[in-house]
Amino acid sequence: MEELVRVGSGADPFSAAVRSTRMAMVITDPRQHDNPIVFANDAFSKLTGFAREEILGRNCRFLQGEETDPDDVARIRRGIEERATIELDLRNHRKDGSTFWNRLLVSPVFDGDELIFFFASQYDVTLEREGLVDLQRGNEALEAKVRRRTRDLSESEERLRFVLHAGRIGTWTLDLGSNAFAASDVLKESVGRGPGEALTFADLQGAIFPEDMDRMRVALAASQSTGSDYEIEYRVVARNGDIRWLHMRGQPSFESDGGVVGMSGICLDITERKRAELALAESEARFRTMSDHAPVMIWTTDASGYCTYLNRQWHEFTGQSEGESQGYGWLEATHPDDKAMAEEVFVTANASAAAFRIEYRLRTADGSYRWAIDAAAPRFAEDGRFLGYVGSVIDIDDRKRMEAEINASNVALKASNDRFRGAVEANSGVIWTNDADGQMRGEQPGWAELTGQTFDEYQGYGWSTAVHPEDVDPSIEAWNMAVRERTPFVFEHRIRRYDGVYRQFSVRAIPVFEPTGDIREWVGVHTDVTDHNEAEEHRRLLTRELTHRVKNTMATVQAIVGQTLRSTKSVENATRFINARIQALSDAHNVLTRENWAGASLAEVVDQALSPFQANGGGRLHTKGPPVRLRPRVALAISMALHELATNAVKYGALSNDDGIVRLSWDIEDDDPSADGHLWLSWEELGGPPVAEPTRRGFGSRMIERALSAELGGVAAIEYRPSGIVFKATAPLSRIAEVDDEDEAPSLDH
Repeated sequence: MEELVRVGSGADPFSAAVRSTRMAMVITDPRQHDNPIVFANDAFSKLTGFAREEILGRNCRFLQGEETDPDDVARIRRGIEERATIELDLRNHRKDGSTFWNRLLVSPVFDGDELIFFFASQYDVTLEREGLVDLQRGNEALEAKVRRRTRDLSESEERLRFVLHAGRIGTWTLDLGSNAFAASDVLKESVGRGPGEALTFADLQGAIFPEDMDRMRVALAASQSTGSDYEIEYRVVARNGDIRWLHMRGQPSFESDGGVVGMSGICLDITERKRAELALAESEARFRTMSDHAPVMIWTTDASGYCTYLNRQWHEFTGQSEGESQGYGWLEATHPDDKAMAEEVFVTANASAAAFRIEYRLRTADGSYRWAIDAAAPRFAEDGRFLGYVGSVIDIDDRKRMEAEINASNVALKASNDRFRGAVEANSGVIWTNDADGQMRGEQPGWAELTGQTFDEYQGYGWSTAVHPEDVDPSIEAWNMAVRERTPFVFEHRIRRYDGVYRQFSVRAIPVFEPTGDIREWVGVHTDVTDHNEAEEHRRLLTRELTHRVKNTMATVQAIVGQTLRSTKSVENATRFINARIQALSDAHNVLTRENWAGASLAEVVDQALSPFQANGGGRLHTKGPPVRLRPRVALAISMALHELATNAVKYGALSNDDGIVRLSWDIEDDDPSADGHLWLSWEELGGPPVAEPTRRGFGSRMIERALSAELGGVAAIEYRPSGIVFKATAPLSRIAEVDDEDEAPSLDH
């Protein structure tokens, strides 16, 4: 067992085979709690998608899921409890959530009577299981198809007999040589004969209505002489005197020499159809009579769009004759400018069998044109077939003139409304209206454009869904109070625009009253005050910032004066040092003032701090570094430190002679990707007088090493090398880079 649990290769060939076999295998230890897996080969990891460290120590049930059959799980548990061999196909789940059929063989391993392991081999049989299922389904489908085909064949004759009987279709045969005639019961019934009675061909001919006999003989002779199909409709007189219509169809049968020897066919009793056709003809006659006396123009078409009828009023109105208006001739009575449009609307509607309504100008009998409205509805047969249109044309010329007069009277009102809306829009406002109950109704184009809400979304109180969630309840409460008290509504809240951005809006609404004193509607306007509010807040911030900066500056000056007086022995030196240091502070503040107190770039701070020394340096001050934005307090601290270093270099260091130089450089270091970047800054003097470690540190040194270190949140140190002073500082960018926070004056008391 030691060989099996080892991850690497071993000397035992059985162990090596278990590890390298393509069959997934695991070993569990029933002596431990929950029978955990203590070995799993690579094939098991590949089968399940789990890594070895995700498998070992877990019970095999972690592969079970929603699609695992609980009965199969119960069988496994019983086998484990009974220490018996288990073999079954189990639905398992891989790590990625996919399922597979797992052919599982679990065997107990004993050491004497003691159960020490369960050994389980596992094999993916998904394709086998699904293939068997597909095969079984295919066999079942094939068997069902055979049974269905057999049933269909056995029922074919019965269906034919049923169809003939249900459709009242009779059959007949005629032998031309013997004149023998055989008729079905349906045909016999049509001429008044019973099922058991004989019906000869002579009997059938004797029942044919006298006026139809000649037509029947001609059609029968033509079929026999030419071999063509026989088809005719004629009337017969039944024994009880009823007259019925029969539709006879048949085909001749031929001898080998081509001669006609007989005929066979079917018979349809079409009496009801003929009666319906007669009733339809009578109905159409009544329709024409009524439409000719109707006060409007009426027309009909067939399914192709061909105009089949126009009533008398059309002809009297347009002066067209019946022949001129048939088909598409009616279009010639429309105004030339309206003809193409009217034709397109009609043709498009006819193609989809849809109702339509159109207005056009129609020529009258005297040659003048009047406006008319043409409306039509489609007609359908009982089986759903499109039969054409029935429509009406009404003279609306007088109504058109009245509408024009009304439109003209509304121009002034519209102009007034436009001026009102223009005034509101010029003020960046969005106009809206609510009903007397305070609910938004009807089209609100301004609101829809502002919020992106659809018509249905802003109706009623739906507009409130565009209000910021924190402002919804206060807005509705204040609005309902104004509606109840019938007082103007003044409020501010945040509105979500069409682009998802919330903006602050000032809301003002007033009720519009009827002469009776009732509220007719509410008219309101939303005005975007976001920029105004932000500008006001910015002004307040600048005022506070100015106060803060002045206090910091005074504190800095106070620290400079105090430290300088304590570190110098003469008034002259103190005056000179104080002036120089305050001038450096002023220069740094000049940079910040240009940047609106929002910090400055390191390059500007360097140029401003060292500019007084460029004349003495004669181009011996060399600076370089990438762009870095500094917080105001850091910019002040670095400016003061550079001024101290430059002053010392001019008095005692590399700039005190004609050969020395100063190299000032900085860079951004990012050695640790998981941490913030650091600013690295170096001041190095070369070529000046020899340097010795001072016995006492002055104010400048203390300011650089202590105060600057504190402000940078990093390290600032001066080295007194014989070749010249070297100053190095490092600081995290998160501490010195420009951010929007409160800045304190640089501390000099250290």
